[in-house]
Amino acid sequence: MDSNTLEELGQHFCDKVEGIKKCMQIHDCVNNDNCQQLLQSIHMQLIGAEDVISHLKQAVASERQKLAEAQESMKEYKEFLDNIHYMSTHLPSRLPGKPTSQIEEKTRVNKGVLQSRASENRTEEVQPAVTSKYNAKKRFPKTEYLTVDEYQEIPKYMKGRLSYDMMNNVVDGINKVIEYKYKLKAQPRNTVGENNMKKRKQWKQQENKETQGLHFFVDDDYKKYSGLKLDKATGSVFTILRHLGRLTEVRGGGCTRYCLSSY
Repeated sequence: MDSNTLEELGQHFCDKVEGIKKCMQIHDCVNNDNCQQLLQSIHMQLIGAEDVISHLKQAVASERQKLAEAQESMKEYKEFLDNIHYMSTHLPSRLPGKPTSQIEEKTRVNKGVLQSRASENRTEEVQPAVTSKYNAKKRFPKTEYLTVDEYQEIPKYMKGRLSYDMMNNVVDGINKVIEYKYKLKAQPRNTVGENNMKKRKQWKQQENKETQGLHFFVDDDYKKYSGLKLDKATGSVFTILRHLGRLTEVRGGGCTRYCLSSY
């Protein structure tokens, strides 16, 4: 008992008296049939409530298990969607019918707008000392990638074990060589070092009447500037590209020139 005032002490004894009165009332119910029936009914209801609560606990546990499984499935589904999104945004540009993504289109439009504004705001533009006929992008030809239909129509004796990707990797190498060679040829003499001048002189010596107006490379160019190996498989791809009309050969002077047929 912890009372600090007479009022608290009086309240304490009042609570005790009320407790005793309730105990007396309950004691009197022992011999009362109505009270016994009421208590029995309450007992049965408590048992029923315990059963309901037990079933509810089982249902809650089951739903928690389902929720955990659903969350795991959602995580896997999100990873799947991320993979699909990554693949769809990184499709090789050489695939036939690949649409231009909205991001690429938006970037292209924004770039055009910025270039237009810069042109409008420019009061005086310094022109380069020499304008090369190869400076424009359209001046650099490119070998077109093989389509799936073309790949499937290649005779088996020519195709062998060459895959679709292997052939188009060689096409990438050819385009890299052509771009490097003709960009270097287009540079003014006073901007080209001694080593590059030797390359240009060598390329000039490889030209003849049959190569006039054509863009070509030789085996040595492919070895040095494509970043790829020049092996038997590469030679087979060159043969297939000739078969498809992508390349033509001009022989003579101790070397074979691979000319781009169209651009």
